Amino acid sequence: MPTKKTPNPPKKSSPVPPSAPGPVSPTPDLAQLLVRWPMVPTQAQSLDARAAASFVLSQAMPLLSDKTLQARFASLPKTEWKPQSLTDLPLAAQAVLAAATDLASVTARTDATRLPVDLLTESSACKSRMMKVLDYLLGEHEEIARELSAIRQGQGYLDLAQDLAQLGKLYGSERAQLQKDNHLYQQSDEKLASTLSQRIFSELRQEQPVAERERLTQAASLLVFLYDEVAATARWLLRNTPEEASRSFPSLFRAARRPRKRTDSPSPAEPPHPQ
Repeated sequence: MPTKKTPNPPKKSSPVPPSAPGPVSPTPDLAQLLVRWPMVPTQAQSLDARAAASFVLSQAMPLLSDKTLQARFASLPKTEWKPQSLTDLPLAAQAVLAAATDLASVTARTDATRLPVDLLTESSACKSRMMKVLDYLLGEHEEIARELSAIRQGQGYLDLAQDLAQLGKLYGSERAQLQKDNHLYQQSDEKLASTLSQRIFSELRQEQPVAERERLTQAASLLVFLYDEVAATARWLLRNTPEEASRSFPSLFRAARRPRKRTDSPSPAEPPHPQ
């Protein structure tokens, strides 16, 4: 009589090590994150929040996924280190990107019906012209290059008004240097930018997307806090290789500065500056 075959016993599974930070939910719950981190103050951040979030997700998190570095994080005493900050860091970055997208969408929808076409056309042209002059004549100055980079990130008509006001101030503070140029610089743009800025603000006198702006500020504040916690700890763990530590985990404010694109020669739209 044939004997019944007994099924093979199930293989014993080996312990599964903690997994590296993986893909993040496309819609992180910012409210839940804020509940976990009630000590984080909400305050306006002087950085490009979207660039900061992109840096965290594209550059910082891959480094933090290194198993050796993760093991060193795990070895730290919980009294000195909060592991939850490493888990929540990519969630905060995703929350920033989601909040920025929501704000841009709401701003575009509410602004589109309120700004006259002629005002938009003149304002956009003025901004483009002033940016070109400042970039061409003073773009090698680090502080000005940084300010121009921030202006380029503006979206929506409210940002356009703020950008024109900022460009007008730059024209005023750098007037002595700009006046040396007889090719691109137009002195009248300084006053025109201020006038156009005031006109746009006047047109946009109605309720702004306060809730969306507040969410972006909350998400950015949390991102800065969590990154500072994680980056400071990572730099300490890598203290025997300080150059690597500083390069891999720089200040988030510095990392969020997008480098200016350089060209070997002026574009056809920008004739060479006469000597």
